[in-house]
Order: sequence, then structure tokens, then C-alpha cells
Amino acid sequence: MMKKSLHYAAGSLLLILLLGGCQDMERPASAPQSGNEMSAEEISSETRQQAESSAIRYLKDQYNLDVEITDAKLMPSTVADKVNLEGHVTGKPEQSFKISVNYNTQETSNFVLSPELKKAVEGK
Repeated sequence: MMKKSLHYAAGSLLLILLLGGCQDMERPASAPQSGNEMSAEEISSETRQQAESSAIRYLKDQYNLDVEITDAKLMPSTVADKVNLEGHVTGKPEQSFKISVNYNTQETSNFVLSPELKKAVEGK
């Protein structure tokens, strides 16, 4: 009899823990959309402009490309002091890229090219 009531108590406790952990935790509308990343609107305009300028200058100096930045996401500071940028060659949206800029040093890294942009760069 004691064993049965112990199983009942353990089962009830498990059920309470499971249901308590599954509560609907609504986040405010102003919260970041994924993880700790901030949307382009939430990045301070100065930080974004500096990162964009660094990326545009890098792509112009290294590859002679005129580009447009279409999106920016701020990495969580616990991960890296970087802004991740996406964009494409001006007038050629199929020639897209992604690049990261350290917002403290303005150094670029993690440059990724679409196959179309890679082909265009290799052809120069």
C-alpha cells in the first residue's frame, strides 16, 4: 500500500513539473525575434552605419564591388561583438553575400558569397 501511494505522489509531482514547465511564456512585442539577436531597427543607427561603411569599404577595396546592405543583426555580446550584415551587388540581387563586422574594431570577417557572386568575382 505504501509503495502505491509513493508511486502516486511521484507521478503527481512529475505531472506538476511537466505542466509547470510548459506554461505559455509570452514575450513582449519588443523582444528580439530569435535568440538574443536584434532586428535592424533595434541596432543603434550609429553602430549599424559604422558596420555598413566598414563592409562596403572592404568589399570595394578587396573585390572592387559596389554593394547594398539589405539586413543587419547584432550578435549577442556574450557571443561576439559583431554585426552580421547581408546584402548584394548593386543592381544584381542574385549576387548576394553575408559578412560580419566587429563593432569595436570595425574588422570584417566571415565573408560568404553566393555562387553567382563567387563566379563574378573569379571572372574579374
